[in-house]
Amino acid sequence: MSQTNSSTFDDAELERIVAQIESRLQIQPNNTRLVSRLLTFLDIQAPRISGTSAYSQCQHALNRLFHAEVTLQNSQTSNFFLDNYRKWQSVLNTHDLNRDVTIAQLFEGTEFQIREQPTQCGSYLKMFAETGAISNLCFDCFKVQILPDNLVSLFDLYFILRNLKLERDNFRKCMIELREPVPYPYKGYIFCQSEQEAEECKRRLKTELQKNNLGDMYCGISHGCSEYGLKHPEFKYSADGAHRQFERPANWDELEQNFEGLDPAKQIRVQTHSNTDITVRDMMCFETWIRYAEIIGDETHKRFVPDQPTPDTLMTFSARVRKQAHLRKAQLTEIQERQSK
Repeated sequence: MSQTNSSTFDDAELERIVAQIESRLQIQPNNTRLVSRLLTFLDIQAPRISGTSAYSQCQHALNRLFHAEVTLQNSQTSNFFLDNYRKWQSVLNTHDLNRDVTIAQLFEGTEFQIREQPTQCGSYLKMFAETGAISNLCFDCFKVQILPDNLVSLFDLYFILRNLKLERDNFRKCMIELREPVPYPYKGYIFCQSEQEAEECKRRLKTELQKNNLGDMYCGISHGCSEYGLKHPEFKYSADGAHRQFERPANWDELEQNFEGLDPAKQIRVQTHSNTDITVRDMMCFETWIRYAEIIGDETHKRFVPDQPTPDTLMTFSARVRKQAHLRKAQLTEIQERQSK
């Protein structure tokens, strides 16, 4: 993304950023990092961004098709997605796009804040990796964690989270898991700033899941980032409240104060991920998810693969997933068995 400190982007600012990236892409069309940046900004307010690249043109074509076919009131099931996915994919196929872009997660909702402070999750994880210290703010980070048991359920969850009404429009996401030590292949999260809020968000989500005949989908609560619990099991959320007894070492405050990567002023802030249209970024993420499902042996991916599959351009990604395929397949089986009980 562009190095801007703005938390919101008006139309003129977005136009300027998109034009800058498109200009650079004319010189470096195979720069996947630039492509990813452009897709992120087109994802914010695509209908009002003109743009000149194939990516902008493709986004406008998707906007027109999406609005012509559907409103969000009937977009909350996998049937809706199955009925329309290949139409949307055909739009991508008619534009000259670099599809060698790995997008593993999709976001929805407003910027995640704890105690009215914007979070710096990437920097917190970097600090943890380099110093072993968990940020003080992370102790108040709780998430509703959802574990779909196949690819179709992941798409179901994605559209439900898009439409889920929460008082703070909590930040939420769907993703595939690429971190080898972290279990379970498909995940959804709702980010919360207290245990109480997490419980309320879980209640509302379960109501929506039941309305869509998905009441057996696993929903739980987690504490902070997965990496923290791997190193400090006592930090993990526990229904009996045992996690509240985890004592933060005294030297962690000093380590956090001296860590150079923590500076809110330098963080890129996107205030909202509430685009109501299907975007090019969405579609490239969907393609990544489908490729992931195929590699790990999730048979439900066949419902989305065209009669003549497109060539695999995500070579590095595919090789990485193959190394985890057996483990991920076993984890899917575990979730399915858990839900059948």
